[in-house]
Amino acid sequence: KTLQTIGVILYSKFSESPKSKNRKEPTLIVAPLSVVSNWVTQIGQHVKKGKLNVETYQGKSRAGVLDMIENKAVDVVLVSYHTLAREFTDTYETKSVVAGEPLKKKS
Repeated sequence: KTLQTIGVILYSKFSESPKSKNRKEPTLIVAPLSVVSNWVTQIGQHVKKGKLNVETYQGKSRAGVLDMIENKAVDVVLVSYHTLAREFTDTYETKSVVAGEPLKKKS
């Protein structure tokens, strides 16, 4: 599912109509914290360097990522469910939102 989603993100970025070429809203990927790094790894392995600007909204760089969203300088923003619920209090325009499957605890 991850690779299919990456393919859709790339397709939507590079097959836009001339009228929508100026729209640069990012795709927001929301996932459990434990798999956010997997998204970064998969994108790094399967997308040519420079084709997607991917940022993770986590740690000390959070304010910089918000600035990049506002300035439409990022293609993909990765964030955990917990951080999204706790910190995304403003409204940001996004091209699409991908909700990763929450993990269930094994007992």
